[in-house]
Amino acid sequence: MSVREAIESPLTQGSDERIAYVFDFAAIGTPASPEVTVYDVSGGVDVSDDTLDGSASVTDDEVTTPIVYGLTAGKTYRLTCAAVIEGNTISSYALITAE
Repeated sequence: MSVREAIESPLTQGSDERIAYVFDFAAIGTPASPEVTVYDVSGGVDVSDDTLDGSASVTDDEVTTPIVYGLTAGKTYRLTCAAVIEGNTISSYALITAE
């Protein structure tokens, strides 16, 4: 698996905001079977169950994440988006600092 940091990273998100992010895989290919995960960077803990609402969707070469919400101000999170492209699993991520 290959991992790439999104150009827009790092991002900021308010603790009361609800945002769906878009990962653009156009330079690599058309994504399928996306999986999105959120990790609390301070402990490496998967907090997806508490911070994601809905499911990921694919439109052309872009993956839209589930809504990211409920982040704790002052913490940094790693939003990871993995997808299958031409039989390979490719993963991209963005760091999000909550305010």
